[in-house]
Amino acid sequence: MIDLSRPVGLMLVAILHFVPDGDDPYALVDRLLDALPAGSYLAASHATHDYLPPHIAQEAKAAARGGGPPGVINLRSLAEFTRFWDGLKLVEPGITSVAEWRAEDPQPRPSMSEVSMDGAVARKP
Repeated sequence: MIDLSRPVGLMLVAILHFVPDGDDPYALVDRLLDALPAGSYLAASHATHDYLPPHIAQEAKAAARGGGPPGVINLRSLAEFTRFWDGLKLVEPGITSVAEWRAEDPQPRPSMSEVSMDGAVARKP
């Protein structure tokens, strides 16, 4: 049972890019966050075209604009993803490629273009 009188974590990992712009994903996230008490955290990731070769990014954007079949991924830029974090206090390292998230570990990691996804964690004040 979730006790909403205490801080909780909301994880929207690899979910938001399935919400088309017409469904107002920003309002949906705001609605979820409004239900959470202060001190709660949001962890989210989002597919992006920022790290893709231009011709692939254009094809993906065109598919999302055309509505496309169910399951079409709505790639959003870093600026668009950043809007989800308005009013929240970001945890270090802030909004970044998930390939670079806490990358202090020297093991081989995928490149930003291989992952093509940004992520962040933030606290609700």
